[in-house]
Parts: sequence; C-alpha cells; structure tokens
Amino acid sequence: MIPRYYIWLIPAGEIHARLTAAIAELGRKYAAPMFEPHVTLLGDLPGSEEEIAIHTSQLARRLTPYDIHLTTAAYEDAYFRCLFLNVEETPLVMEANARGKTIFNQPDDPPYKPHLSLLYGNYPVPLKTQIIATLPSFQGVHFSVTALHVIRVESRNPKDWHKIRTFPLSE
Repeated sequence: MIPRYYIWLIPAGEIHARLTAAIAELGRKYAAPMFEPHVTLLGDLPGSEEEIAIHTSQLARRLTPYDIHLTTAAYEDAYFRCLFLNVEETPLVMEANARGKTIFNQPDDPPYKPHLSLLYGNYPVPLKTQIIATLPSFQGVHFSVTALHVIRVESRNPKDWHKIRTFPLSE
C-alpha cells in the first residue's frame, strides 16, 4: 500500500486519558484494534511527505486554537465509523476543514462529518446499540485544538499508523 496521510486533532491530558481508556476497554471486550483518540480533520491525502508537511504548515498558520465539543454516541455500518462520538459542527470546526480542503485541493464531497471513533469493526446493530447504552457519557466533554498532527497510514491496521509531524496552530 502506498502511504496515505491524515491530519488528526488529538485531545490532551485528562480527556485523552478518558478516551484512551474507553477505546482500550471496548477493544479488549470486542477483540477490536486499539488506536489513539482523535478527530480526523482531513483524510486520505495524496502526495509526498514533504508536500503534506508544507500544506499542513500553511494550514496551521491560518488557524487559531479552537474547541472540539463531543456530543452523542452513534454508529454507522462502516468499519472505521463503527461506534463514535459526534462532534458539534461549530463554525470554527467546519471552517478548519474547509480551509484544509482548499489548501489540499480536496473536493467538498462527501461533506465533513466530524467525529471521534471509539470502536472499529463490523458488529451487528443490536450489539452497537447495547454498547452505546453502557458507555460512560462524554456529552459536553470538550478539548482545545492547539496543533495539527500528520499521520502516515501504511495499512488499514492502526499498528501501521504513525504520527510523523506536529504543527502548532497560530496564536
């Protein structure tokens, strides 16, 4: 697989620890892969690592810190969106994605749906609804975005996902 690149927004501190614990518990319980908690700002970016770094640096200089607000748990019939927390689509969240798509020359289709995954896999709907019913509430939890993290993805397995660069946002 040719490496692809993603830009993640990663929580820090206590929020990171809580989300990591939830992902780890679900991973153990349902034999699912472990991964770092994150909200994908942009994904599946083609190009060389150097090109990705240049564009990400440009984007980071055009953004100031903003907050990510987690809302309700939900699921889809998609491996990487098996079970997730929705992210409030605030103007700043949506504008960061729109600016990124402009810099990386990405289409606006499909539209951005910010979320933070908790479980990857293919599970039946009744199990997903049961899991949601037992999840600790993350409603109202928020974290500040202060940097963009470039992730090199070498396969669909999270063990082959590597954080290669971090770009602080403008103050």
